[in-house]
Amino acid sequence: MKYMLWMPDEAEEALRRLPNAVAGMFAIYETQAVLQRALERDERFSAYSHPEKLLLGYLAEPMRMGEVAEALGCLPSSVTAIVDRLEAMGLVGREADPKDRRAKRLQLTDKGLKVRATMMEASAEVFA
Repeated sequence: MKYMLWMPDEAEEALRRLPNAVAGMFAIYETQAVLQRALERDERFSAYSHPEKLLLGYLAEPMRMGEVAEALGCLPSSVTAIVDRLEAMGLVGREADPKDRRAKRLQLTDKGLKVRATMMEASAEVFA
């Protein structure tokens, strides 16, 4: 499936007048939006909310809850709710942080690793 960006001539002309850095920022934003819409339509990921998909994407290696919250740009309490749902699905587990046993790190389970790999393949298809 091909994904193309379309914008009216006036909008395209307005982008051309912007400084390159600003136009680049808009291009990145639109690319992210296209990818997000494509993954929202993909039947393989319909069971997951947008924040859940983001967490799966960021969790390439074990991370502390605070690190995940920072990466997602949300409060740690929001991450807890997302993690609770993913843990109930068998995709994420909590483990003691070897550097601080009071803290918990999140780690993908084998099932979570498979879902993440499939999600990354689907993302690559969209970008192709």
